[in-house]
Amino acid sequence: MKGQKKTPKQPSEKGQLLNNNDIIAPKQTSDRVTGEEIKYIVIDQFSNENTMTLSTHIAPQPMVTFLDRSNIPYTTQRYRKRKLEMEKEGITKRKYDRKKVPVCKQCGQDRIPPDHVQYFMNWFCRSTATQSFEDWKTEIMKKGYGKKPRK
Repeated sequence: MKGQKKTPKQPSEKGQLLNNNDIIAPKQTSDRVTGEEIKYIVIDQFSNENTMTLSTHIAPQPMVTFLDRSNIPYTTQRYRKRKLEMEKEGITKRKYDRKKVPVCKQCGQDRIPPDHVQYFMNWFCRSTATQSFEDWKTEIMKKGYGKKPRK
């Protein structure tokens, strides 16, 4: 008997007497295991009487985890709440105001010709310029802008 593994026995009917240290295997009736389905009966071999000890194992219920709001920063909670309220009211807000025409950084007006001219990524603004377009273009060419000579 030593060295042999004991396999659980299935009783043929309820209340069957077993030998010392025999184990009754659980009868699985469903995917979810409850305390009523698993019962191990162990016969106490140290006492003269055949006393039976009944122990029941109850599998834990599947845990449902809820998002704990204390882990979310207060500002994030407020932002989400404000955003939901705005969506319910039908207010949509763009992240930025899209400009249809680029604006000149020098004069603040729309960058459209003939008042604004581009030459090799440099913009000439007539309203703020102190020199003519041809003089400005020659200065830009001296700085290295313009068509490069072919080698």
